[in-house]
Amino acid sequence: MLLAREEYIEQAYFFRAYRERLEDDTPSQEILLALREEILATTSLPMAIDILRGEVLLKGRLSTAMSVLSHYFTPFQTFVLKCSEEDLARFDQRTALMVLEREAQYRTEERYSPAGLFIYQFECLSRNRLGYADGLRAVAADPAYSEDWRTKHALIKAKLKGFINPGQVAWAYDDRDTSLPAEYARAIAAYRDNQVEDSLKRIDALLARAPDNPYFHELKGQMLLEFGRPEDALASYRKALAIEPDAALIRAALGHALIESRYSNPADEQKNMAQAIQELERVLKEEPRYALVHRLLATAYGRLGNTDMAKVYLAEEAILQRKYDYARQQAEGVVNAASPDSKALLKAKDVLSYLEVHEKE
Repeated sequence: MLLAREEYIEQAYFFRAYRERLEDDTPSQEILLALREEILATTSLPMAIDILRGEVLLKGRLSTAMSVLSHYFTPFQTFVLKCSEEDLARFDQRTALMVLEREAQYRTEERYSPAGLFIYQFECLSRNRLGYADGLRAVAADPAYSEDWRTKHALIKAKLKGFINPGQVAWAYDDRDTSLPAEYARAIAAYRDNQVEDSLKRIDALLARAPDNPYFHELKGQMLLEFGRPEDALASYRKALAIEPDAALIRAALGHALIESRYSNPADEQKNMAQAIQELERVLKEEPRYALVHRLLATAYGRLGNTDMAKVYLAEEAILQRKYDYARQQAEGVVNAASPDSKALLKAKDVLSYLEVHEKE
């Protein structure tokens, strides 16, 4: 059940105050008793705290108490706190309370959106290594999300399962499960196991069911590219971008496929290297710290014979990798050889200026 904004304001205060008083070694029962009197009485939180106190007294864990109040606390809130209370947990309870405080605070802000909430929750799961399977299940049960979002959550979970633990896909999805997430996970698992024909057959079946899903087209492109068929991958990446033109990672993959493709004549190669450069430089406007894109641009410029620009992008990649001596070497080579007022010269000077500032820090 979605709560009123006032409830989340009080929740944010509750999680913050609870954390601060834990740091002072105040017992949980005393904290709850005091906060019961501090919370705004017109909200439901004081009644929730009464139940929390009783459950903590009986069972000793706040997360167990929160699970009893599933209509008030979300499954994600309960999951995060539960992870901090496990016997061998490396995830500190104070950190968990800070995560929950900030999440509750975000729900009160004008910039709040389900998309922003999901990014925050997913970042918490990954940064703190709380486990994707159970974590995403808790996220998906949040009442803030529509049914469409729940479907997307299920697909994300399937994708992670297929890529990270392909051997567990058969256990996670029953043979009778023919849902899109189940088939998605199986297609990815087959691809990860280098089952070329089976994986392509499975992704084609998914595309027949959901032809407008850009990420299914992207997956087919990725399969074809890594199976040594970059020319065939181009069509899949282009279809994905036609549906989702703002997807920088798909655009980067298209640039990669253009570079890896084999061309029958120099004119075609030059034309496609120029397109690859156009796509990849567009990606850098959105993802400037994407090191692989710098490497790909260096390759594309090198294929066109523009060694100065190739060196500039190698230097930028080296900065991202903290290889500062190599970055300086590449940039100085451009400064010493490039024509005046060239794009390469200006970018090389920018690299050297950055390195000079970095050395002073």
